[in-house]
Amino acid sequence: MLKFLPHYKAIIKETSVIGNNGAVCYSDLNSDGKSEKINYYIYDNLFPPTLYIYDHEGSFISLFAFMDQPVNGSIPFLCDFNNDKIIEIFILNHNNDSLFLYGISYNQLKDCFISRQFITRLPEQFSILPIEAIDIDADQKKELIFILRSETHPFYSKAITFNVENKSITNTLDLNLYVTSSFAADGNKDGLPEFYLSNKSMNSNGNGVQSGLIVLNHTLNYLFNPILFVGKQSESKISLINNKTNNTQIAVIQSGKNDLKKFNNISFFNFNGKKIKEKTLDTLINYSFLPFNEATQKIQLLSGENILEVDDDLTIMKTINLGENKYTFIASNDFNNNNKADHVFKSKSDILLAIDNFKEKIKLDIKGNEDPIFTLKKNQNENTQLSLQIGTNWYLIDFLNNKSYLRNHLFYFLVYIVLTFLVYAIMRFLFKRKQKKRITRFIENEDDQYKVINELEDKLGNKIRGLKDKIQHIKGPKDQGKNQDYENVIDQIDDTYSQLKTITEKINREKNARGIYIHDFFNNLTETFTANKVTINLYPNDEWFEISTDLQNHLYKLFDDTLSLICDNIKNTNITISLTRHMNYISSLIDIEGEYIDILNQKSDKLNAIISRMFLLSGKYETDGSKGNETLINYTIPLNSSFTNKKTENKIKIIIAEDHDVSLFGLVTLFKTKEDIEVVGTAKNGLEVLKLLEEKNTDIIVTDISMPGMDGIELSEKLKNDFSNIKVIVFTMYMENWFVEQLTKNGARGFVSKNSRISELVEAVRQVSIGNYFYCHQFKSKFGMNGANGHDSQKNMLDSLTTKEMQIVEFFAGNLRRKDIANKLNVNQNTIDTYLANIMLKLNAGDEDEIIRIAKKQKFVTDVQ
Repeated sequence: MLKFLPHYKAIIKETSVIGNNGAVCYSDLNSDGKSEKINYYIYDNLFPPTLYIYDHEGSFISLFAFMDQPVNGSIPFLCDFNNDKIIEIFILNHNNDSLFLYGISYNQLKDCFISRQFITRLPEQFSILPIEAIDIDADQKKELIFILRSETHPFYSKAITFNVENKSITNTLDLNLYVTSSFAADGNKDGLPEFYLSNKSMNSNGNGVQSGLIVLNHTLNYLFNPILFVGKQSESKISLINNKTNNTQIAVIQSGKNDLKKFNNISFFNFNGKKIKEKTLDTLINYSFLPFNEATQKIQLLSGENILEVDDDLTIMKTINLGENKYTFIASNDFNNNNKADHVFKSKSDILLAIDNFKEKIKLDIKGNEDPIFTLKKNQNENTQLSLQIGTNWYLIDFLNNKSYLRNHLFYFLVYIVLTFLVYAIMRFLFKRKQKKRITRFIENEDDQYKVINELEDKLGNKIRGLKDKIQHIKGPKDQGKNQDYENVIDQIDDTYSQLKTITEKINREKNARGIYIHDFFNNLTETFTANKVTINLYPNDEWFEISTDLQNHLYKLFDDTLSLICDNIKNTNITISLTRHMNYISSLIDIEGEYIDILNQKSDKLNAIISRMFLLSGKYETDGSKGNETLINYTIPLNSSFTNKKTENKIKIIIAEDHDVSLFGLVTLFKTKEDIEVVGTAKNGLEVLKLLEEKNTDIIVTDISMPGMDGIELSEKLKNDFSNIKVIVFTMYMENWFVEQLTKNGARGFVSKNSRISELVEAVRQVSIGNYFYCHQFKSKFGMNGANGHDSQKNMLDSLTTKEMQIVEFFAGNLRRKDIANKLNVNQNTIDTYLANIMLKLNAGDEDEIIRIAKKQKFVTDVQ
């Protein structure tokens, strides 16, 4: 109840209209407890941009004029970079295509201690994100961090660190990224900061950048490979959170709009880039993180009207209502020096002060749509004042402790009520806790798990053998007619014990053993269930990958539990398992013939084990089918970083031919993140490629078509004649028939449009390196499968389809829609979509029409009028 009493009040003491494109801010430049005033005027080219410094009483101290133009939206940046208790002022200006830095110290007010320091070249249209100052090399002195962003295509950002002490740039990194904000923190607790870059996807005429999780280390190298979120345009916002063991994790919100509905996916990652958990907020509002001073066991999400507090289990702990208006965050500080966070928010019609971690809220009637400038004015032993500028309107606000409520007798009465309620609540809590107290044992160590399982096996084995002895003992001469029944019981017990032994052996497989190929993997699994007279038909990809040991163990146990659960319900049946690897996930369809049983909605320990394992793998599962016909179980398992293929020992060597510098840089940066691919050279035309080949060995040339000197078509012809062992992938904007025919004739094995997802180019390199052809979806949709040996490869791909998949292809050829096919097969449309995704992957098809064309070409289905 005390929170409803007004502890504080805010009063607008002074207002002013700031002319000449001016900005007003305050800072205690000399650490005497009193803030100096800083005015920065731009003057619209009438006079040079000028910075004025006044003391606490408003008396003039000094001014600095700059010959360069100020950066739009840039205000003076204030920090004590060398810990001498003197606040330095930093200004960014530009002239034509160059960015310059100026530094001003209160100890040296005659001249700038940094004067027109060149920082970097500028694109035609650009923005500079707010500067940060942080000690990046543990030398007790802070460096400045700049983020430069291009506002026109091609979109990119540049990160720069500047050593103020040495007046030099220490690190730079060009990013194929549209950064929206950033912060620095030592999240992994190694004593050095990381840089967390929030960003969003941008698109221009089919080209652009994706959003994703990007974290840089203190030297501006990637802390882990960038994690890009493909699909609809979205924005990725980043924060940090501690789990219950006080380990810090990276929190990411991916927000966007999908089919007119907004979405928010919240994920937690560790500092190796592995996703730990994920949750989707079903909402019509996009959220953003509130900034923090240090990571805690909660994150705060701002929606405009509310703030959600979410814990490390992705559970919403609390909702804080800000009001009916939609607010944006301005700043956080500690206004009254009580070590509790105070926040400032802005709407179109007012300013909201949230005091002492949202315990009290104060609204001020201040309107405006412009970006605000907020600083604190310290008054030594007096109350702090708030300086707020919105557009040309400036406000000085008194922030006061409201002590009048202490004189109100109601206060003491409320204290009595609150104390009484607290005593009652504590007693009730202790009573309930005593009632509900349970002892739960958790076995967290893997070796302990194996020990417990082995002990369980021994105990169950002894019990089973004892049970057999008892049954044999019970059997007497009068039971001869029931001998067969007893033998069946004993056989069933033997099968159970055999399965238990098999499961134990699988769990105790050596952890460091090499992964086995998928066919061997399922052959072992099939042998386990022959006793139940279950026929298993396997349809894995023909070109499968070698499974890592971790994923092998999880998949083996998952299918073991599933088949065991099936055999508890159905005997003497035929089961088809279709396992397909997509780019980012594994899809498994288990088709049980004969009868529909809603297996995944039964209550059993085996089902609980399946659900737990799917949760561990961040997978999804569903059942489908029809009574008297079949049961379908669909597992979808994402390929997380810890379950990816084994590392390629021999890297694929490539040369990139591209005449646009930004595109070339983006491609080199992309392939640097791929451990199995090495860029051995770059060129701007075909002649430079041929020169490189005199010195470099390469497997693949990735080339554009249009280049000065020697274009991609001439280059492909030259390579075909003189370097026939080198494969060519065309990466271009041009899709004219003549270009494609010439390049195909010259032996090009891959075509990827520059409008395609960048992941398709990576996949093209990998496929072509092992002798396959690769065509992006855009090329396939326009030209079909016109590559060499396409006919034979399509026939092989059709042979890989399961019986059910071929049935669905025939339905499509009969002009049936997905909904009609689902009705015919008595399954959900989602199940048909899963089948269709597998079919398209196996046939390398871009859409349903292409599936039908391939099938008709191979005479698998007939033409339908």
